[in-house]
Amino acid sequence: MNELNTKPNKPLVSILVPCYNNQHMLYDLLDSIMEQDYPCLELIIGDDGSKDFKEDDIRKYLNNDIDQNIRNLVILKSKENKGTVFNIEKMQQKCSGEFLFNIAADDVFGNSYTISSLEKYMENNPEIDVAFSQTEMWDSDLVSKQSDFVSEAGIEIINNSSPEELFSKCACGMILPACYMYRRQLLSDIGMLSKTYKLVEDIPTHFRLLRKKKRFCFPNEGAYIKHRSGGISHGNSRGTNTKIKNYYQDLSKLYPVEVLPFISIIPITQRMDVIKRSISLTVKTRIMGNPGLYSMISGIRKKRE
Repeated sequence: MNELNTKPNKPLVSILVPCYNNQHMLYDLLDSIMEQDYPCLELIIGDDGSKDFKEDDIRKYLNNDIDQNIRNLVILKSKENKGTVFNIEKMQQKCSGEFLFNIAADDVFGNSYTISSLEKYMENNPEIDVAFSQTEMWDSDLVSKQSDFVSEAGIEIINNSSPEELFSKCACGMILPACYMYRRQLLSDIGMLSKTYKLVEDIPTHFRLLRKKKRFCFPNEGAYIKHRSGGISHGNSRGTNTKIKNYYQDLSKLYPVEVLPFISIIPITQRMDVIKRSISLTVKTRIMGNPGLYSMISGIRKKRE
């Protein structure tokens, strides 16, 4: 599918969709992409070695119901599971858009103007490098909303902090959502995350861009996605012990790699809090990365209750 010559002259936005053993959930996302009112989208789907991935079914689904907003469709398949970070990097290497937006295959866009509102904001504000959308936390069936990931106070922090200040605040507690529009030119600043991480891509990306003094913003113009419960970081009903271990191993590397070597960025008054958080996260990752130990501690807690 390639209709580049028949579309309006607007910047191309690439939507990158990492997929792994959840193609049955992908179609809800595809519907929400086809409902986007932005006319120049590139859709890149990257499958990470799924057992259930059927490319022909996806192409048939899109060809039957395609809206005129998708200019180019790219489907990438891996023979083996190499992790979310590698999968996203593979899609980034293939994309052509001026702006990029990563969204998991089991999430959906919350309305028809999420992409258009973020693109317009980015185009009108060339000094902004990353524009966040709200991430609404929903149940596994996308029936009941649980909460907003970013609070009003968090939005104020994002919009009123310098890159150095936001780096410090994120080092003391993660406040940035995983869904955002970013400029393709930032890829060289991010570097090859897959050399260090397997599953966690968004948090190290934030730290690396903030260290490069890139500007973040939360436009708060109605853009949002619905995040489905059940993933490793939200409910874990679909996670395996191996995935859990890999996830927490990634988290254990964050501070030694992305924060502590650059602690001079952080005000002296906050450094001890950052060190304490690093130690706490290290302990937690060792517990969560060891299913036997985690089960034992969980059992002790239940007896105490």
